[in-house]
Amino acid sequence: MAPAPPSANALTACSIPPACLPQMMRGRGNAAGVTGMVLWSKAEDDLLLAIAHEFSGNWTLVSEVLSLSLSMQGIYRPPTLCKQRFRQITVGQRKQHF
Repeated sequence: MAPAPPSANALTACSIPPACLPQMMRGRGNAAGVTGMVLWSKAEDDLLLAIAHEFSGNWTLVSEVLSLSLSMQGIYRPPTLCKQRFRQITVGQRKQHF
């Protein structure tokens, strides 16, 4: 039995310009080679923060570890997207504390 998809509340959108989204937020595709945009879940954000902390700025390694954990879902997060998402999360957290 497959796990239920995350609820709409669990997904977070990022503030990347819409023109950049197709290149930056895509999965590996399914068996037919179809790719599409994939939003970041809260669990992915938490995992990204932990991996980025562990590998302190090695975004290629962060991307590989994150993508391995998401491979069953067919999701690939490139290093540049991981870095941008990390910055969005950490800037958002700093704003909440002030």
